[in-house]
Amino acid sequence: MSIMQKTEIDDFSQVKKYQLAESVFDKLLTDFKVEALLKRAKITKSKGLPVVYIILCFFHTIIKQAKSVREGLSFLDKPHHQNAINDFLNCPNYNWRKLQLYVAKLYSVLFPAENGKPSLFIVDDTSVEKTGKKVEYIAKFKDHVNNVKFNGYQFFVGVWSNYRTSIPIDFVLKVGDNVCPSSKRGKYDKASHIRKRLTEAKKEKTKSLIDMIKRVRKHRFKIDYILWDTWFNSTDAFKYIFNSLVPKGIHLISMFRIGDDYLTYKTEDLKTAMLCKRLGTWKKLPGNKKIKYKSTVVEIKDKSIRNMKKRPVIGKFKICFFRFPGQTKKDCRAIISTNLELSEEEILEIYSHRWAIEVVIKDLRQLFGFANSQASKYAPQIADLTIRCICYVLLCSQKEYRPCKSTYAIQLFIRMDFEHKYMETMVKLMLKGTIKSFLQYALEEGITDVKELLVYFDFIYKKFFTSHFYEDKITEVDDKPITVKTKKCKRLVYK
Repeated sequence: MSIMQKTEIDDFSQVKKYQLAESVFDKLLTDFKVEALLKRAKITKSKGLPVVYIILCFFHTIIKQAKSVREGLSFLDKPHHQNAINDFLNCPNYNWRKLQLYVAKLYSVLFPAENGKPSLFIVDDTSVEKTGKKVEYIAKFKDHVNNVKFNGYQFFVGVWSNYRTSIPIDFVLKVGDNVCPSSKRGKYDKASHIRKRLTEAKKEKTKSLIDMIKRVRKHRFKIDYILWDTWFNSTDAFKYIFNSLVPKGIHLISMFRIGDDYLTYKTEDLKTAMLCKRLGTWKKLPGNKKIKYKSTVVEIKDKSIRNMKKRPVIGKFKICFFRFPGQTKKDCRAIISTNLELSEEEILEIYSHRWAIEVVIKDLRQLFGFANSQASKYAPQIADLTIRCICYVLLCSQKEYRPCKSTYAIQLFIRMDFEHKYMETMVKLMLKGTIKSFLQYALEEGITDVKELLVYFDFIYKKFFTSHFYEDKITEVDDKPITVKTKKCKRLVYK
């Protein structure tokens, strides 16, 4: 039996052999081997509702764009499953990160980058606002984009891109140093997975970044370039890139801040603004003559040593200054690349794909209920975010076959397909009960042979639907006013 059938049939334990045509979402779950990956990640249960059933119920609440798990279960007519789902999400021992990496790795194998196109790993962070005295480990952060402070977490996410679509493969729900005094401190066992993620969430952003890249490499994702913005540029990050990644063919392309940072140009230490002036006149970009550029190869030194003359060189990179239409000389942008062989046009083209992570974060917020978790504990919030990211990965696989469709269009298509299959299942179950009652009535009329039933079928059919036997199966549900007329009518429903 297919996985999707388990969610479409109310009496799960008694109709295991009921066969239905596979829906689109059912095929997705089969292709990505979700049930097998759950067991591989050791996310299992010894009793109660099956793990696959709980995950799929959660998937359907996401596809329905429900504001909470409770509302999503009401759509499925299964509100009595809420306690089981909450207990499942609250378990601190499940390794949710391993499950997410397994699903993402399978996606990268099924849909690799085209020949000649690079595979990208992009990192960024965004705010997750949380309020309440019972919420665990919420802290005060500053949103540098909107220049406001908020209470909650920082969602530090890594995205893999095959140059066509982008998927979230790993994240850290960061806890800040400035923890709110009213927030609670969760009690988790030292050996639990959530305790490890909490320890990681309290690290500095640079260390979390390096750990995330190590996990991605450990799972053997195909990566050619790493993209990030100026917030992640640091001495430790550059040391890791030049010492561990560049020798293995993995390069960094990043925005570089034009400020007080010193770069070594022809044995002379210059600030980036002064370096831009030293490079002379602007040139026109061959692919787009409206964009002007300057470029050169510079060295970057270890800033952790105060004496500039004694600072050792970390590595070399190519720095490109770009001035776009409508910008002045002071408003130019600088992009660096550790791959010195790339042209200025190629560097700009590859870095422009960093915007894909902004699209992923926006889709997670608007379409997948990124901040809809109403849990106050840290453990269920990790589980909630992981399941939503996995659902996003599954839906992105449909974009590979329908590249012109948006994520919302794919989600709407799968939602309608699920509703059609659900209605089809309900009609078949009702038809099954009606046929059984019809055959029982035919036996009471003395017809015991199939051939005899076919001969007198029209007569038995009319008699069955006009008999007291069938009318006894019709009950009054409620009285509801008709919108057009002022009178009331009774709705009749078949048991």
